Amino acid sequence: MVKLNISGFISLIIVVIAVILTSSWLQGNITLLSRGWVWLGLGCVMCLLAYPPYIKQKNNMWLLAYAAIVVLNFFMGDSYFHSIVNVIMEVAMLLFCSYLAFYITEDKKIINIFVYSQLLVVVATAVLSITVNMIFPGVIRDTVTLINAGYSSKAIPFYRIGVCEYGYPHGIPMILPGLVLLYKNHRLKLIYRIIALSIVVLLFYLVFISGVTTALILTIFGILASFFIRQDDVRKNVTRLVILGILMMPLLNDDAALGVLKFAEQVVPEDNKITGKIANFEETIQNSNTADGTIQTRGELYGMSISGFFSNPIIGINDKSYGEHSAILDRFATLGLLGGIPFLLFILFLYKMIKQRIPSHSMMFFYIGMAGFLIMLATKNMNNIYVWLYSICLLPALLLFNSNPPKFIRK
Repeated sequence: MVKLNISGFISLIIVVIAVILTSSWLQGNITLLSRGWVWLGLGCVMCLLAYPPYIKQKNNMWLLAYAAIVVLNFFMGDSYFHSIVNVIMEVAMLLFCSYLAFYITEDKKIINIFVYSQLLVVVATAVLSITVNMIFPGVIRDTVTLINAGYSSKAIPFYRIGVCEYGYPHGIPMILPGLVLLYKNHRLKLIYRIIALSIVVLLFYLVFISGVTTALILTIFGILASFFIRQDDVRKNVTRLVILGILMMPLLNDDAALGVLKFAEQVVPEDNKITGKIANFEETIQNSNTADGTIQTRGELYGMSISGFFSNPIIGINDKSYGEHSAILDRFATLGLLGGIPFLLFILFLYKMIKQRIPSHSMMFFYIGMAGFLIMLATKNMNNIYVWLYSICLLPALLLFNSNPPKFIRK
């Protein structure tokens, strides 16, 4: 008689929920799967049932403190989170992702199936999004424009044919170091190393056509840094990363970035499709009328959040008009130190917990991914499931997968 493995069954449900939450194609074609708050709630319940020791983690204590402030903020009136559904989504997303990070780095049995399923979603989403973009250029950015204008129903048909959500490309830079490390692993069969490199190229192109400037810069940095560093020389690795960071800093200036794009236009043949994508990026950078416009414009918005924080640093200003530029600064402005400090401490202790489980030879790749994660939270209001799940779950899973790959992909 075969015994039912309850723990294994719950683990499978958790992995399936992670797939649902990251697949716009599934959400667009099955109405039930589009209700993210339902699946996040179910995921949290499954997590707590599967692995109660998570409750004892320090990061979880700070998450509970942050959740209490978020709920209080909502009932005080002009809430930053707009609705009770958003409050539930905020807390549930952080709980689900942090639990999953704890679980997959603790249980080696789930790592492989999690990596396989997520890479399948990543590849399928990239292929479908790129294909649709050939027919409807700029479709990824157009979907968020429709939603922000109140025309969500017009964006759903694009999700049904596989177009990724606008927030999706912002999570991609964080997993690239793990994929590059797989490519650099000479213990793996060549075909699987080529597959890993092909996924890197595919995801880079997806970010490129998405027209998301910050994610593109982090993607370029993540790929170059991952190729430059070596696993056996920490000092030289730090030096390489510092030099690379200095070289890429000018790209944060609009004039410098436009200069690079103009040069690229001269190098690329006029009839090439890439020329059109370059022109799209130039237009994006030059557009200073939205929160997603130039770096300088976003700098002004950061200043608004800083001013809001200093006007009431303890409890914040509880203003729902904030939330368009920096996930971290906005929370300090609207929730004050009471909400901002628990949010940062939650991230800090979560980082320390994951760091302890990453193999030492993979640590620099983890640092690169986490740097992208923190930069994304600090410079963009991309506090979404893709950024969190890929940063603290899929990246560590890829690094652990690389250290102990299945026998069939080894030489």
